Amino acid sequence: MAGIEYGDVVLMIDEKADYGVAYEAGKAAFYDYLRAGHEAEQGLFFGGLLQRIISSLVNEPPSDATRGFIVGFFYEMETTLSGAFFNQQTTDHIKRMGLNLPPSQKRQAQGGEA
Repeated sequence: MAGIEYGDVVLMIDEKADYGVAYEAGKAAFYDYLRAGHEAEQGLFFGGLLQRIISSLVNEPPSDATRGFIVGFFYEMETTLSGAFFNQQTTDHIKRMGLNLPPSQKRQAQGGEA
């Protein structure tokens, strides 16, 4: 079993698991990541937690289990982010911050040069 640690959470990838089982484990691990980040001090969450997870994952030996875990984790992340974007409060915040604009348009909207 390969282990990925972040905060108080340790994820174990059973290298003997098939792709489908590991895929489901990766999806569940995404919510462990969110929960760990929410429960941790803000510095840990925003201080590279996701980068440490990704670094651990890419350093795992390639296998169906590792690939399934990675695909499941990022599928669930993409689904969650897509859902969040369609939440009106989130969409309003993104627009208010100008995050929906390319950098040149963002500068124009803020009164700067293009």
